[in-house]
Amino acid sequence: LRESLVALANLVPFMFLMVIVLGGIYLGMTTPTEAAAIGAFAAFFISWIFGDLTIPRFWTAIRQTIEISCSLLFIVLAAFIFSYAVEYAGLGTALAEWMTSLGLSKAWFLALLFLVYAIMGCVIDSIGIIVLTVPLVYPVLLEMGINPVWFGIVLVLFIELGLITPPLGINIFVIQGISKAKLGTIVRGTIPYYVIIILFVVLLTLIPEIVLFLPERMRY
Repeated sequence: LRESLVALANLVPFMFLMVIVLGGIYLGMTTPTEAAAIGAFAAFFISWIFGDLTIPRFWTAIRQTIEISCSLLFIVLAAFIFSYAVEYAGLGTALAEWMTSLGLSKAWFLALLFLVYAIMGCVIDSIGIIVLTVPLVYPVLLEMGINPVWFGIVLVLFIELGLITPPLGINIFVIQGISKAKLGTIVRGTIPYYVIIILFVVLLTLIPEIVLFLPERMRY
């Protein structure tokens, strides 16, 4: 009981951080971007008071944050340029016409997308995947009568799958950095989550109302 109470007490600062970030969003007090800034500010003080944050470690975190942010922004910039070129060249329309001419059913089309996103998740960051593929896929969705709102949720699941896909899945390296375990052990540990995500996609495909129930009842 004493160990349980100590463990629960150690979770209080992190629960406080979750309440600040998510509470601000769900209460309509902050946007997700503003909540992220508030969360980063609160995490700094939590690490300073309850953790072992020092000035050298703080500057190391700042430097690593800048490096990661710059690399992601470069990917986004290059992807936007690519998207503009694709749109200007009419490749999206041509791809939509070609995909519809194949006569694929929605199930086969989604299975093909699942395979493409799984492969891309091995080598490309999630933001880059979204910006690169959505301009190409969106016209095809409209041609095949797939609801874009529903596909947005499925796309998030595809991207989450990419985050745990070796060799460049970001979450794999995050977990390895925390646990110090071997990469092979972590990859084997992601297999159940592959199964969960695939089953969830199948469930949303069979029962799209899970996603569309609330949006279809919204009035603008």
